[in-house]
Amino acid sequence: MDSLDLYALASVAVVLALFVAPLVALLASYNPADCVATALRDLALAVPVGRSLLELARRGGLTVVTARWPDLGPLLNSLLLPLAVASVSTSVGLAYALLVYLYRVPRLLAALPLLAYLPIPFVKALALYSVLDPDLGLVNRALGLLGLGVRVEGLAAVALYQALALFPFSYSILLSYASVLPREFAESAYSLGSPPRVAAARVLVPLLRPAIYTSLALTYVLSLEDLEAPLIFEGYPDVRGLLSYRAYVHFISEAYVGFSTRAVGYALIALAVSLAIFGASARYLVAVYRSFGAAMARPLVVYRSRASPGVAPVLAVLTALLALSLLPTLLSLASAVVDPLTLRVSPSLHLLLDPTRVRSTLNTVAYTTLSFTLSLAVALPLAYKSSRGSRA
Repeated sequence: MDSLDLYALASVAVVLALFVAPLVALLASYNPADCVATALRDLALAVPVGRSLLELARRGGLTVVTARWPDLGPLLNSLLLPLAVASVSTSVGLAYALLVYLYRVPRLLAALPLLAYLPIPFVKALALYSVLDPDLGLVNRALGLLGLGVRVEGLAAVALYQALALFPFSYSILLSYASVLPREFAESAYSLGSPPRVAAARVLVPLLRPAIYTSLALTYVLSLEDLEAPLIFEGYPDVRGLLSYRAYVHFISEAYVGFSTRAVGYALIALAVSLAIFGASARYLVAVYRSFGAAMARPLVVYRSRASPGVAPVLAVLTALLALSLLPTLLSLASAVVDPLTLRVSPSLHLLLDPTRVRSTLNTVAYTTLSFTLSLAVALPLAYKSSRGSRA
């Protein structure tokens, strides 16, 4: 056993100590079956509210379109909402990745989705909330000129935000995996005279199935455990019924007096669903994970075929979706300088003159840098060891 093996074992010990040990200690203090049963009984008490998914109404001289999510009860809402989000984000990400891979798409459009990875917790969801505000939101202020208005309420707003936020994540997975596929498969389709669309449908999409399943699994779990959107849109009862929101509220409210069985039950249900998703997609996750190293080690390989006129409308729609998905990030960045609604200097600039705020900002930067360094110290030896072992 060399020093690298010892380092890898130490990294495993750190992971077990930080993540597995607290979970085991928690389960040792509570009966998991009782916790889950209590949480399920609590969820069963919630009565779904029947309502129309789309509603047209006249308000203040405007024709207002209201979009809602069908209220199926807290448990079904929590399980089906991530499924819808994962399906939409993966479908849009797949279409965008295929366009970038096959056609002469401007490199700026290929790189822009990565901007959504900027970590601005809660501010992004708040920015989307302000964009969709029924009275002062940018969307409704523009539509008001046409005598129209739009309201996206409750879980529909949560689904919209999550789908837009996770689409670049799906796109990155799919394009990275496509870039390491053997060129011979697509080239054989081209040599037989197949246009890019036929090559994509008959060759690339079947080869991308591991990445598609991986995207579906990861975006499902990320949507299931997301707290940003539920906390921003918590004014709606159906949003407060989500598992992630219920678990968070119960843990926070009882943090100083001990956790209730109900709080632990919500967390265990979400954990069980996440583990089931990971278990079902484990072999695809491993295949896509191993492809990332090759994707980063060589430049992006694309075909750059000239786009036909029929592709232009699709590209226009996807570009609009990309712009919409980046809007929360751009508004979050802009809000540090100007108020996106009034275009006045943002009060956040004045916070830089507050010593307490400056100190908290420096503390955040310092702790983030330290945690990132420690994460690399733990992850790198494990990644190297596992990749070396997989080649053996």
